[in-house]
Amino acid sequence: MIGYAASLFLFLSLSSPGKASGILSPSPSPDGKEIAFSYYGDIWIVKADGGMARRLTDSDAFESTPVWSPDGCYIAFLSDRDGSDDIYVIPSTGDEPPRRLTYHSSWDVPYFFNDRGDTLYFGSRRLEYRGALYKISISGGTPVKAVDFSLFNVRPIPGTDTVLFVRGATPSWRRKYRGSANWDIWKMSLKNQIPVRLTRFNGRDGWPMYSALDGRIYFVSNNTPDSTAQLFSMKPDGSDRKRITDFDDDVRFARISRNGELIAFQVFTDLYTYSVRSGEIKRIDVQVQEDYKNSEYYRQKLTRNATEFALSPDESELAFVLFGDIYVMEIKEDGPGTIKRITHTPEPEKYVSWHPKEEKLIFASLKSGNWDIYTVEPASEKKFFRDYSFRWKRIISSSATEKKPSYSPDGKKIAFIRDNGTLYVADSNGKKEKKLYDKNDVLWVSWSPDSRYIAFSRTELAWREDVYIVPAEGGRAYNITQHPNDDYKPMWSSDGRRLSFASRTAEGDLWIKYVFLREEDEARDRDYWKEMEDSLDSIRPIEIDFDGIKERIHEVAKLRGGYNYYTQSPDGRIYAIQAETPSGTDIWTVDWLGEKLRRRTQGGVNPKLIAISRDKKHIYYLDGKGRLKRISLDGKGNTPLSFEIEVEIPDTALKRALFEEAWWILKDGFYDPNFHGVDWSFLAEKYRDLAISRRTDRDFHYAVRMMLGELNASHLG
Repeated sequence: MIGYAASLFLFLSLSSPGKASGILSPSPSPDGKEIAFSYYGDIWIVKADGGMARRLTDSDAFESTPVWSPDGCYIAFLSDRDGSDDIYVIPSTGDEPPRRLTYHSSWDVPYFFNDRGDTLYFGSRRLEYRGALYKISISGGTPVKAVDFSLFNVRPIPGTDTVLFVRGATPSWRRKYRGSANWDIWKMSLKNQIPVRLTRFNGRDGWPMYSALDGRIYFVSNNTPDSTAQLFSMKPDGSDRKRITDFDDDVRFARISRNGELIAFQVFTDLYTYSVRSGEIKRIDVQVQEDYKNSEYYRQKLTRNATEFALSPDESELAFVLFGDIYVMEIKEDGPGTIKRITHTPEPEKYVSWHPKEEKLIFASLKSGNWDIYTVEPASEKKFFRDYSFRWKRIISSSATEKKPSYSPDGKKIAFIRDNGTLYVADSNGKKEKKLYDKNDVLWVSWSPDSRYIAFSRTELAWREDVYIVPAEGGRAYNITQHPNDDYKPMWSSDGRRLSFASRTAEGDLWIKYVFLREEDEARDRDYWKEMEDSLDSIRPIEIDFDGIKERIHEVAKLRGGYNYYTQSPDGRIYAIQAETPSGTDIWTVDWLGEKLRRRTQGGVNPKLIAISRDKKHIYYLDGKGRLKRISLDGKGNTPLSFEIEVEIPDTALKRALFEEAWWILKDGFYDPNFHGVDWSFLAEKYRDLAISRRTDRDFHYAVRMMLGELNASHLG
């Protein structure tokens, strides 16, 4: 029987060598002669001066953070091969397969072995929000808490019971941070557990390491003129700080050999070492056998995870977006019919909507490298679901972002959003653009039934929106709400008499409201509307009395919810609202007079999008798991609009598209137009190839986080 190491060698011997770029979490062996590291989601070992690395683990999981036992015989590492981040141990020779050491749904990360090598200390959040230090026998058993307060980057001072550790709260990928969540270095005896603070720099001091060779503590700090993180040393009491390196990029994940002679660390994609004895800084070239264990294609069968949908004007078709592509589903009385894939790109398509009179879709796509607006229509048939080929056309394009397109009801104009939420209109062919409002942060847009006005909501203060009406040909925009609530998503009734919107508070109160556009309608009482509504003609052209319009706002219903989705029937007489229930959020309906409030779904379907049919007999919705469904308002049925679609995308193309989408989200959405002083376009060039070349999702995510970290902003990544 072939042993584990022999079979692994035989497998790798069939592959080709290549240079390793983007090594993570390097860890020198106790004698400083080898370095273990994470690459392509596996643990590898290479000689300290570089050369061909040997693969220690081989799985489809992500494995990182190798830690050597004091005798160099074992390596503990983090792996998610069984679902969560647990710790495994493997002989450093690779003679045996890895053995699982910890079992918990929370993450566990190895820090160090004790001097005897029979106990491993590790960090975990299994009982504490910020985490604590635990220990476990390497033969297995129940972990025991060693320190019950938050600490990380825990490293031992060999031969003693003292550890060095870090306290702070910023992620490792955030660059040049200064603030209340700074990292500082501490030391403490594990016996008496009296912590002593060693650094008080208003920045980041981390990855502490003790060298018995010179009796100094080595660490990484961004206490530099340009705030890049460099390797430093100091005396054990925190005095006499000395800078060692001078790289253009940050030093990360530094670790020292047990004998105190060799420090390994990474700088961007490269592996470096520092000799404590000689002071030499050396870049290490590493070769690996490229086995391409992952498929060159991403393949998945999808029955959920749709992100949006739109009903066709005649309600015989439903367009939806799945994994970034547009599909059209035939709608039958008993459920879904034929489904056709309309777009087929690695880049995402979004914000799909229908032409009001033609068999045509309009949407935004990242196909060209930035968000542009396209149309697509069947090449030869009258319906999408009957055709096999489709004609694309890019109609609005610039170096900026264009998104959220919608046709006017007469089909002659297009409204769309550019960059950070600036409202524009153009002819239906994309020509003759006009900016309708100078300020940005427009979020929701709705055409009036006569195509003469556009209602929109935009952020006015912090998260609070107001609702505006502006002529589609340009002119003054009227703020019709001016209320401390968050007023959003305006929608016109088809008769042109009312404009509805949602209104919420930070305390979780959610109202549906409407405003009468004419004083004449405001003067009519409730009995009049109940008796005469069906016989009234639509207002064409629409008339709006802006004077005193805020005084004509009416509350329809109050429910519990945050920034929840709602919609109305095309005639504006029935509302469907996503509202809170004990089990999540469900769909409720109410008529425009505030009567017949009914709960329409049960069990917390958590709807993301909702639509009501023209005849007000059905509600279509997208549930929280991305499944399309239809329910009858007469209570006679709930019809799943099921799909089962196989997607196949080249892995490199998919990663490129994901990277570009992430970059554009910050390009358009970051609050500071100067990006905290960094060149955001340059950072795309810096990190794109690194991210695309990663084999595992977590490697890819880390590369993107490094890019986000360059912004030095909170709540990113």
